[in-house]
Amino acid sequence: MVRTNVLTHNVAGIEIENSSNADVTGNDSHDNTAGFLVFELPTLPKVGGHNIRVYSNNFHDNNTQNFGDPSGTVALVPAGTGGLVLAVTKVEVFNNTFTNNSALGLAIVSCYAAFGADSNSPCMHATSGYVAIPNSIQAHGNTYMGNGADPAVILANNPDGHPSHAFGLLIASGFLPPGWAGGHVSDVSYDGVFPLGGTGNLYSVCTDGTGGGSTGKFANLHLDKVAQGQTLSSVYEFDDPAFIGCTPQGFPLPAVPVPTF
Repeated sequence: MVRTNVLTHNVAGIEIENSSNADVTGNDSHDNTAGFLVFELPTLPKVGGHNIRVYSNNFHDNNTQNFGDPSGTVALVPAGTGGLVLAVTKVEVFNNTFTNNSALGLAIVSCYAAFGADSNSPCMHATSGYVAIPNSIQAHGNTYMGNGADPAVILANNPDGHPSHAFGLLIASGFLPPGWAGGHVSDVSYDGVFPLGGTGNLYSVCTDGTGGGSTGKFANLHLDKVAQGQTLSSVYEFDDPAFIGCTPQGFPLPAVPVPTF
């Protein structure tokens, strides 16, 4: 249980890493590189993290340059990230406020988006039982304001090629025509990386956007196509109704019991 903390001037305000049955609630996470990270790394002894709830938190103004050790995993996270879920099963993100995070409100990505899919990628040499694709993820009831207006904030004070720049610059490239709907990166961004060229909502990633049109509340980035040489601005899709308004099996997730003493 991570609750009622104020977290500031870190790379990651909150991390839930390779863990199961966690509740993150009532926290104020601001002026970090990322407000929170929920992630599953591929080569640790424990894998199979699941049942994580992130709810009723305030993630705002997380635009601090990433000062993490360039050899570490969190060094990949771009400045301006409200929250990021990477390769975890059964995560519910609800009733939070995401405000003024310059690159991303909420991002949902696979191991491959972080580490690649070539033969040297740790995703290809993972501990047995590791699942590289995030699955059964639901984001609902969140409030998003002023996020994604300036993904290139990563370069503002740190122009020297820190690993965090790569993903931030990729997101910034989405402003090329036709550009991000509403003039800002979508509130919820999903990498859309599937094995074997799959399409649709194969892994039950769900948001509660309005669906239809190009409101920009949700974007499937199709980073598998970007990896094949296409530009981000030419392949992402806004508000695919397959991802809007659905509920993964087994949701809502149960609360984490807190022992009494």
